[in-house]
Amino acid sequence: MLGFLLNRVAQSAVVLLVMSFVIYALIGLMPGDPVDLMITADPKITAADVAHLRELYGVDKPIIERYGNWLSAALSGDFGFSRLHAKPVLDVLLPALGHTVTLLGLSLALALAIACNVSVSARHLIGR
Repeated sequence: MLGFLLNRVAQSAVVLLVMSFVIYALIGLMPGDPVDLMITADPKITAADVAHLRELYGVDKPIIERYGNWLSAALSGDFGFSRLHAKPVLDVLLPALGHTVTLLGLSLALALAIACNVSVSARHLIGR
C-alpha cells in the first residue's frame, strides 16, 4: 500500500512538473512581454533602457533558463511580484486560497454524506 501511494505521489509530481513547464512555455511564447508594455507606456524610452529592462526582468534569456529560475524561486516560496495588483503574489493568492479551502471542505463533506447515504441505501436494498 505504501509503495502504491509513493508511486502515485511520484506520478503526480511528474505531471505537475510537465504541466507547469507547458503552461510557462505557452505564456512565454505569446507575443509581447512586460517590457513591451513599458515601451508603449513611455515613448521616450531608449534602446539601451529597453535592453537593460529585458536583462533586469530576464526576458533576454532562453525560455528553459527562465523556467528553471521561476521553478527554483517558486519551490523556495518566492512567487514574485504582481504588476497588476502592485503587491507580492502571495498577498493576492492567500485570501482566495482561504475561500478555495472552504469550498473544498464543504464539497468533500457533501460528497461523503451522499456516498454514505447511497452505501446505506444499497445495503438496505441488497439485504431484502
